[in-house]
Amino acid sequence: PAPDFFADRFRRQLGSHGFAGLRAHVPTGFTIDDHAHGPRNNADRTTYAHWAPPLWDRIHADPDPRGYFQFRFGDVHCLTLDVRRYADPLPTPNTPRKTRIGREQFEWMQSILETSDARLFVVFSAGIFASRYHVRDCWLRGYPNEYDRAMRLFMRTQARGARVVILSGDAHGMRIHRHPYPDRLRLRGPAVIEFICSGVRPRVWSGAELPDPTLDPHRNVLGRYGGGMLEVDAPGTPDRRVTLRAISGDRKSVV
Repeated sequence: PAPDFFADRFRRQLGSHGFAGLRAHVPTGFTIDDHAHGPRNNADRTTYAHWAPPLWDRIHADPDPRGYFQFRFGDVHCLTLDVRRYADPLPTPNTPRKTRIGREQFEWMQSILETSDARLFVVFSAGIFASRYHVRDCWLRGYPNEYDRAMRLFMRTQARGARVVILSGDAHGMRIHRHPYPDRLRLRGPAVIEFICSGVRPRVWSGAELPDPTLDPHRNVLGRYGGGMLEVDAPGTPDRRVTLRAISGDRKSVV
């Protein structure tokens, strides 16, 4: 639990042969999450190591010291969230004030989604929104009021003609969820798609908590190494598409 240990860890990850090869071929972004906030796994605002984010910022080109930031590619607006250093402790009783990203960060996200002229919003969240087997460290189970608030915001965004896609991780699997399902929210418009793509160290037991009506049973891969990729056709492309790809790490093929 010391800065020099974590500095060595960060550099080894960024400079490893396999990871360097990946970055040479595929645009790759980074964000600080639970194992990078210090020695405490799944840390929150009361337990994360305060020296860890500044250390990460000195090594990685983080555009904002707050840990959450935005960037655009044409009419695609991307938001990267920090779900650790502003989060209330998971055991905190659930109330409308309980938060995973903090009031300021939520208002920042809301302002962007309500005022941006983008056609597609990609929300990068290290913590998943959907359920996770025997684990409450997800928006749906651990922060259900904020989950509903976020999904209503995403659905309002889609109701005016844009789309919202969530790319999340930390669940050690590859799966697609469609939020919200009718038993929770009855808002008009298409479902919000969540692509959980965190198969670097796959775990069979990190799947969805079944039954989970949001889970796509045909797009659910556990126990296999791989990564996720989002492809967006250029503006003006006939029949323009957004494609979610699960990339096998074993055979370098699309699965």
